[in-house]
Amino acid sequence: MTYSKIALLSLAVLPGCVSFSGDIYNHAVNYNLAVEQAQNELLLLNVVRAMKQRPMYFTAISLVRGSFQASAESGFGVPFGGDATDTYSAQPKGAVSTSPSFDVAVLDSEKFTRGIMTPVCPETFAYYWDQGWPLT
Repeated sequence: MTYSKIALLSLAVLPGCVSFSGDIYNHAVNYNLAVEQAQNELLLLNVVRAMKQRPMYFTAISLVRGSFQASAESGFGVPFGGDATDTYSAQPKGAVSTSPSFDVAVLDSEKFTRGIMTPVCPETFAYYWDQGWPLT
């Protein structure tokens, strides 16, 4: 195989290697968005429970583990023998897989309960009110 064919084959296969770091970044951002959505939904659920005078339950995702694996392989067909031709073939393959897992902690300690039951002081309320958050 000539050097020019090897160079062309390398250019076809290497771009997949470059996107690997981008994939890790995207998965990390997606994990953060999933945690955000879960916490927001649980908070809303507890607001509805409190409104209906039902018991509230508080949990937090304490640890997210993300296993990210990528593999790439390339196969070459090189003819040989009396009927050989000058054609070569390349069969690049790649795979990416993730398997996230997470731990959920129940927030039922005395310190947490005391903190959630303590009324918000007027200074703290005024601080957030003065930031000009929209009402809707």
